[in-house]
Amino acid sequence: MRLNRTLLLCGFIALLILLSVQICRALWWHHDDETPPSGGRFTLQSAQGPISTADFPDHLLVIFFGYTHCPDICPTAMTVVSTAMHKLNPQQRAHVQPIFITLDPERDTTQRLKQYTDFFESHIIGVTGTQAQIDAVAQRFGAFYRKIKLDSALGYSIDHSAQLYLTNSQGQILNIVHHSNRAESLLKAIQDTLPQLTAGTPQQQAGS
Repeated sequence: MRLNRTLLLCGFIALLILLSVQICRALWWHHDDETPPSGGRFTLQSAQGPISTADFPDHLLVIFFGYTHCPDICPTAMTVVSTAMHKLNPQQRAHVQPIFITLDPERDTTQRLKQYTDFFESHIIGVTGTQAQIDAVAQRFGAFYRKIKLDSALGYSIDHSAQLYLTNSQGQILNIVHHSNRAESLLKAIQDTLPQLTAGTPQQQAGS
């Protein structure tokens, strides 16, 4: 009797393991089959006037989607960008242009964006546009966001993804760096990706 129970238990465990393997395979297949974001050119408004990806030939663009009222993710990302920029050598730095795209055009004016980005790094350009323009650019880059109502004076916050997109002047995504409070991942991705500006190699992902 005890032997039968043991055999049943072993069989049940084996079945669970088999099901787990199949589920993992299905999840991995789904992830691998997902179409990567296409990126692409865009023109948005900065405090200095219209800014387009095409304005920066032979530059690596470091693009981040966020908003100036963000309490944690955006300040961390901007600090990472600033730190990475300062660790590049002058020749590398001359070919890198960070761009902060607001997801909150209702509150983030061009002047507010300039004040915000200048606080972290004067080289960062903050840009905005109509809600339709922001939606279109965010969708092409695969940036997720949604407005969350708050019972406070702020009125709402924005829940958003936190990737840094490295592109060429055509907006082609060459690398994606996932959110981290360490600048090393971004620094390495920039240094690894700069040579790709002429090589045209496929998209990669860095960080975790």
